[in-house]
Order: sequence, then structure tokens, then C-alpha cells
Amino acid sequence: MIWLWLLRIGGVIRNVTQFIIAHWLEFTFLSLCLLVLWYRNAYISEKTAFTAHLEADKQAYNLRIVENRIKETAHAKDVTELNDLHEKELEAIKNDYSKRNKNDAVTIADLRKQLRDKLAADTFGVPTSPSDTEGNPEVWRNSYTTLAGQYQTLKDACTITTSDFNALRKWGDSACELVTCK
Repeated sequence: MIWLWLLRIGGVIRNVTQFIIAHWLEFTFLSLCLLVLWYRNAYISEKTAFTAHLEADKQAYNLRIVENRIKETAHAKDVTELNDLHEKELEAIKNDYSKRNKNDAVTIADLRKQLRDKLAADTFGVPTSPSDTEGNPEVWRNSYTTLAGQYQTLKDACTITTSDFNALRKWGDSACELVTCK
């Protein structure tokens, strides 16, 4: 059965081959026309897909511009609020320091410099206690007053530094929202 089928296919192939040989010029022209039509359709399909891709890219670009403007506006608002809050915090710290030390007209830059100078000059340490318990109470009071002043200076400097760090961290978080940090 398979043999008969192969013989029949062989006959068909022989007839087609004889037809092509007899009409080779027409067959070549038809093949060229079909090939040109196939390339034309492929070109049109690719051009259509490319045009659709360019249009989608343009829409995505315009959408990204709008999103970036919204993010930039939000970031600018966040930074403005953050700067105002930070200035208020620093002003409160400065006023508290001025009240405690009874001095006026000090700027935050001057306060930072004063605290930095005081911290550089201070030698931190717990006062040593004399071996006898009947020491002079005035010496104890002076040494612990000095220690309390050094602690307060350190606390004031840390408060300013913490406020600066928190403001910087919030600014960094806002900037990361703007540019999508990972």
C-alpha cells in the first residue's frame, strides 16, 4: 500500500516537474511575483509594528514626563516643609540654649562653633573620689558641676547633630522617592 502511494506521488512529482520545465519562464515570473508580494507584506507588517512601537514609546515618554513633574513637585514641597521644620527645630534648640546659659543674639552657626570648641576643650571622665569619705563637699560640688556642664554641652551638640541628621535622612528619602533608589 505504501509502495503504491509512493508511486502515485512520484507520478505527480514527475508531472509537476515536466510542467515546470515546459513553462519555466512563466513559472519564474510567477515565483518572482509571489516573492515580491511576500516581501512587500512582510515590510508593511514590520513598518506597522514599528510605527505602533514608536507610538507606544512616545506615549510612555509623555506619561513619564508627567509622572516626573508630579514627583518633582512633591519633592520640592517635601524639601520646603523639611527645611522649615528643621529651621524651627534649630531655633528651638538655640532658644533653649540661650535661656539656659542666659545669653542672647547667638546664631545657630555660632552655637555650633561654641559647642564644638567646648567639646574639644572638655576632658570627659567621672571625677575621682578621694580615699577618705570626709573630703571637702565644695570639691565634690565643683567636680560634679563641671561634669554636669560637660554632659549638657554634649547633649546640646548631639541634639543639633541629631536634628541635622534627621533632616538629611528625610531629604534623602524624598530624593529616593524621586529617582527610585534600590
